[in-house]
Amino acid sequence: MRRFPFQAGERLQHYNIRLGLDRPTSRLLLSFYQEFFGDPNRKFVLQNHTFVAINSAGLVDEDYLRNGEHVPFQNWTPLPDGTVSFVEQVAQRMFSLTRTTTRR
Repeated sequence: MRRFPFQAGERLQHYNIRLGLDRPTSRLLLSFYQEFFGDPNRKFVLQNHTFVAINSAGLVDEDYLRNGEHVPFQNWTPLPDGTVSFVEQVAQRMFSLTRTTTRR
């Protein structure tokens, strides 16, 4: 039994598979995830360490939208409940906390 589906030295192809919300299966999987685990974008703290979990498929989707409209990232207005918006909010909060604690 072969462990990998390719031979040593064989050239591999990369295929970008879109998991966007425009696909019925993706919508179903996202709603299943949210029902059992909650929001796919979240920030949590464990023993004084901050972790940020993001919806990577949502991030890719938003980037596809941005790129499809030919808008540079710095000019992009993030989707209201999207991953880019979430990351920007977390970064702003973390930056403001860092600035207040270093001023003391």
